[in-house]
Amino acid sequence: MSFIGNIPAEAFSATVKDTLSGNGSDTDFPLSVPATTNSVEVFVENVQQEPTTAYTISGTTLSFNAPPVTGTDNIYVIHRGPAVQTVVPPSGIPLSATTVTATGDISTEGDLKVEVASGGIYTVTGTDTATNRTLTLPDEAGTVLTSGATDLSNTVSESTISFHVTAVGTNQVYSNGQPTDVVQFNTTNLDSHSYWDGTNHRYTPQVSGWYWLGGSVRFTTGTTDEGYVGVDIIKNGTSFTTDSLYSQYQIANGEISNSMLPCSSGLVYLNGSTDYVNVTFRATTACTLAPSGTNIVSHFSGFLVRKA
Repeated sequence: MSFIGNIPAEAFSATVKDTLSGNGSDTDFPLSVPATTNSVEVFVENVQQEPTTAYTISGTTLSFNAPPVTGTDNIYVIHRGPAVQTVVPPSGIPLSATTVTATGDISTEGDLKVEVASGGIYTVTGTDTATNRTLTLPDEAGTVLTSGATDLSNTVSESTISFHVTAVGTNQVYSNGQPTDVVQFNTTNLDSHSYWDGTNHRYTPQVSGWYWLGGSVRFTTGTTDEGYVGVDIIKNGTSFTTDSLYSQYQIANGEISNSMLPCSSGLVYLNGSTDYVNVTFRATTACTLAPSGTNIVSHFSGFLVRKA
């Protein structure tokens, strides 16, 4: 059946009355439940007071503009429910809730504070799983930096992609005239994302971008007719290309014993899927790489400088 007026309430609550005593000096009085200035009726000596003009309310504090007269239980407050209910809390009422769900924007004129009792991890998660973005703050003091750009693909994470491998005492035999002989590194000192292949002695990162690479090789020739030696960082197993790094020393028929030859260091672009790099050695005569009897190690290292 149709009706005129407000939609019937779905829930009911008892009317609350607060009884107070004036002392001629105090203007602030506590209320038993939170209220707003216009949601109550205030009486002093049985005379109803005008909201705002005679009193205001903030939360559970009733404040008179002038001290009420002295008397026992001469002030009473009737909490009246509003005619139209709303799910928006009135201004000035503190909220205490275990779960808050909002379908729109949340804005504040003060500080937005989030406290998590366990772990100190604050997570903001989008609702669209196809484009979900999560912000996680570590449980430690520091500053969170944000970018003004919408595209953060060039930002390198705090855990920078990097590696460092070494070789000592491997006594790897190099056959002269073989520029593709790959230097074997038998110790992985750092491999942040497990991209180092210790079987094929190559680095194949799965994040595209520009990588700084460098290293050196310890070797001995054991002959007096060496013509040159070279150490290269090559890309995808192909020597003498424009996107590889080369280093070579010319020798006038001399012997080199337990020497360290550095690679040329620099930036190489890797596509993040199939591109790989490794170190190769070349010389005019047979050599021994990473010979025993020395603590000086051959090494190869690199890290991501800029994501593509």
